[in-house]
Amino acid sequence: MGCSALGPDEEIINEKLKQFDGNYLLPERLARRDKLTSCYKISKGIIGEGSSGQVCIGIKNNKKYAIKKIAKSKIKFPGQMVMEAEISLKVKHKNIMNYIEIFENLKYISCVMELIEGGDLFDFILNHPLGHLPDDMAIDLMTQIFEVLDYLHSVKNIVHRDLKPENFLVQIDENNKPILKLIDFGFATYIPDGNDKLNKILGTRAYSAPEIFEKKGYREKVDEWSAGVIMFNMLTGYEPFVGKTPSQLIDSIKYSKVNFDLIQNKELRAINEKLLVRDAQKRISAKEALEEIYKLKNSKHFKNIISEKENDNLKKEITIVINNRKEILV
Repeated sequence: MGCSALGPDEEIINEKLKQFDGNYLLPERLARRDKLTSCYKISKGIIGEGSSGQVCIGIKNNKKYAIKKIAKSKIKFPGQMVMEAEISLKVKHKNIMNYIEIFENLKYISCVMELIEGGDLFDFILNHPLGHLPDDMAIDLMTQIFEVLDYLHSVKNIVHRDLKPENFLVQIDENNKPILKLIDFGFATYIPDGNDKLNKILGTRAYSAPEIFEKKGYREKVDEWSAGVIMFNMLTGYEPFVGKTPSQLIDSIKYSKVNFDLIQNKELRAINEKLLVRDAQKRISAKEALEEIYKLKNSKHFKNIISEKENDNLKKEITIVINNRKEILV
């Protein structure tokens, strides 16, 4: 993952930070100043840990929440932290992990979120008995991804900029159906007005669109490219772009021919080809991809794809995947 200098969006926010009390990073409209422990009973155990902080469980009114505690001393880009907090509290969608509230004291920022008990999409694909996802399951999950992307782009005017399987948690509902929850808006920002473009090089290389590395600017279509990489991985179990070094991986993203023949279903192959188009202007939008997925889901072929026996086997496969995950990842 590589980063360049701050883009114009972060520079504006960093300038605004000078208006705040020096002891606090987030404005009061985003973060509470009272004590976290006065509202939540905090568990002693740690369920997750990253470079900037830890995740534990908090309990309020007998309900469990995930609480991410971030050390302010380790925040490298304070402007982007303000942006992340603002966006995380603003977005509300069934396929986005819900941020409840944020607390801030002199040393820490504590984010209270819904608790997702399970693993991420990367492990879900990896642990599937086939080594990839069956077409019907992939269609259902891609529908969820395109729905949340269309919501972010069309409704909230937000680009995520770090879509990858590890940033989708998998929650299994009462019908054994996997439900995706998008997390981590640390690189998210607002889509520029008019024809303006973003220019910051960030994200996870293997899922980054080629225009990010060409230094000519980019817009929200970088998310559609990332979704195409995820879709290819779901359907084949392979990565479409590889490289032994960062520069080789970037060259692969910019120039290598994708082996779409690995995708057996021709309709799904056609959608994936339209997502992994290097010319962003010719790449389909999330809304257009969603329309094609809906059309495919409603076709007779896919309505009858699973018999009762196959459906029972599918439930067993999901159970196997869930039982293979021993950790709670947030």
